[in-house]
Amino acid sequence: MRILWVMNKQLDTASDRAYISILTKHLEAFDINTTVVARFKKDRPEYGGNIIYLSTLSLRFLKVISYMIQVAFGIPRLLQKSQADVIVVDRPWMVFSFMPYILLRKLKLTRTSKIVLDVRSLPNNTSRGIVGKMNNALFLFGIKLAGRYFDGCMSITKPMAEYLTSNSKFEIQNMGFWSSAFDATIFQPETTDIAQGLEESPLITFIYHGAIVENRLLLEVVSAFAKIPQNSRLVLLGDGKLLPKLKQLAKDSNLEERLIFIDPVKYNEVPPYLKLADIGIVPIANNLWFNVSMPIKLLEYMAMGLPIIAPLTPPVQDVTSNSDCDISVFKHATDFETQVTNIEKALNLAVSNFGKGYFSEKNREIVLKRYTWSNQAKNISDYLSSLAN
Repeated sequence: MRILWVMNKQLDTASDRAYISILTKHLEAFDINTTVVARFKKDRPEYGGNIIYLSTLSLRFLKVISYMIQVAFGIPRLLQKSQADVIVVDRPWMVFSFMPYILLRKLKLTRTSKIVLDVRSLPNNTSRGIVGKMNNALFLFGIKLAGRYFDGCMSITKPMAEYLTSNSKFEIQNMGFWSSAFDATIFQPETTDIAQGLEESPLITFIYHGAIVENRLLLEVVSAFAKIPQNSRLVLLGDGKLLPKLKQLAKDSNLEERLIFIDPVKYNEVPPYLKLADIGIVPIANNLWFNVSMPIKLLEYMAMGLPIIAPLTPPVQDVTSNSDCDISVFKHATDFETQVTNIEKALNLAVSNFGKGYFSEKNREIVLKRYTWSNQAKNISDYLSSLAN
């Protein structure tokens, strides 16, 4: 099978290139040849597979519109070049680019390929005002169009699928599912690589890695951490707009000795830091965005054998509830102080239940069975094959 995967990405970050490279590599194991379509600004970065780059204008708003126009007019040529059996579209607002092709296909004036929408997340939950409203409107309208004219839809989670079916003509029994995944070749507990800037410690080590921004409960986590016994430390690996506030909070709470800030590192350099940790924290908020999305850091912590602290959002519950998982759960709250208290209880419970040097074979086994890239490539292959037949 040949796929034309149309992505609204520039591939200007190593993580994006790694994500696409890993995905297409594992799809090859199921005899799926993937051609990626992506945009570029100045450079055309190599990612190790078949790729067609379309240039865009440099202005933020116009670059997406110019890309969508190029896709709309270029689909016949792209199909001819890739000989694709299936087109996968990775953003609901990209659906508009395919309406001319839908018409040409109906008139039998172009190559007939199946079209599938792939939805990994909702619009950015930090966008507010008119931009946020416009993003949501385009997202919902794109879903409605795809539900009427596309041949299928893939979703990251069942809660996301339920959201999509409630806003379109897609039916959940006719949808495909492929989740977030971790790279089993990188997240290996036996890694001997060095964690630059972090030393081993007799203290119990909590860790969070990722974006340090307002829509994570990091202020609450640090406030809760200040209240637990001093036989522990907290490592925050990442960067973001919330960082200055957290550093000031650490100073005000006399946590400067126990709260360690590490600058972002490359994706393949994360595991050594997790190896020096004892418990992973997944501080996601209670909102629609997180309630339908799969937090990849949850899988990465579990892959490294870490017990986890997390709320039971529907996707987290899907990972942990069907097995005997090592998890300390905190409840979401509507006010800051109650949320801090709930997280404090979870931190103390994790220290009591797991402690220093605890390795969770159960957690690693759970994600190895269901959440590797090979698992997800098989899910994609099975679904697309069912549409092609």
